[in-house]
Amino acid sequence: MLRLAEVEAVLFDMDGTLVDTEPLWFAAERWVAARFGTVLPEMALAELRGLDTAALLAVLAERYGLQARAADFLKALELEVLSRLDTAPTRPGAKELVEQVAAIGKARAIVSNSPASVVAATLRPHSWAALIPRRFSVDEVQFGKPAPDLYHHAAAALGVAAERCVAFEDSIAGVTAAVSAGMSCVAITFGEQSEAAFAALTRWRVASLHEAGRLFITT
Repeated sequence: MLRLAEVEAVLFDMDGTLVDTEPLWFAAERWVAARFGTVLPEMALAELRGLDTAALLAVLAERYGLQARAADFLKALELEVLSRLDTAPTRPGAKELVEQVAAIGKARAIVSNSPASVVAATLRPHSWAALIPRRFSVDEVQFGKPAPDLYHHAAAALGVAAERCVAFEDSIAGVTAAVSAGMSCVAITFGEQSEAAFAALTRWRVASLHEAGRLFITT
């Protein structure tokens, strides 16, 4: 179990973890890629899940032959994602988990591979998001997840040692980033990914946010 007495900050990934945006992002990636003459198959979703923009562009170019200026592609992608975000639902258990963490007074933050504009737009429709006062986006670091930079940055900004933080993530890239930063990390599979995929990275692996909340003990 995760002992709350040993935790000073709880850090939440956003896309796919608290808000079910991964299908939305992938639909936008496919649509924008097609505008630039690249066809993405359904199987590409697993490969692109959780990547920062640099890694996303690298995979699209190397694996799928995307030929586009990075700035043009990313601007088109951001606009397309922003146009779809109102339809992204809260993950089951997200509200309850956020309220649980807020009730015990632990520092809490969003740590996201999305740009700040997308973080703000994604969280805007969800009332529970007001309980997470700090938001850290990929804009603030040189390298996004799976590099540890974003989690190092968040811990430093919060004034909390990495080993006193616990992160909640739904992707290999995100879990890798948190663990590489020296944090405990709970991987949530949502029944969409194999638990075994996370086994080498973290001991904390659950199928839902409801289960994640039950990992905490108060002593």
